[in-house]
Amino acid sequence: MSPYSPAFEQEVTRVSHRLAGGIRVAALLDPRRPFRTIEREAHHLHEVEQAGESEYTPWIAIAGLVLFFVPVFVLMTAIAFTAAHFAQ
Repeated sequence: MSPYSPAFEQEVTRVSHRLAGGIRVAALLDPRRPFRTIEREAHHLHEVEQAGESEYTPWIAIAGLVLFFVPVFVLMTAIAFTAAHFAQ
């Protein structure tokens, strides 16, 4: 059963009763949960950066740039080394 199938959604809905402490079973079964958490945090940091609410606003912007450019640099370096390897 795929996590994106209607049958899975029905099963999650069926077992979505609350556990002790108020944790819902459906929240634990959601395979997208880690990605949504990261997305919410990134959205919050973007809002803080745009509003300038924090003294760390410049560092948030710099960290965003670094997190964008480091994978681009690694990918380009890997492509260059692969091309150099096959050129020999």
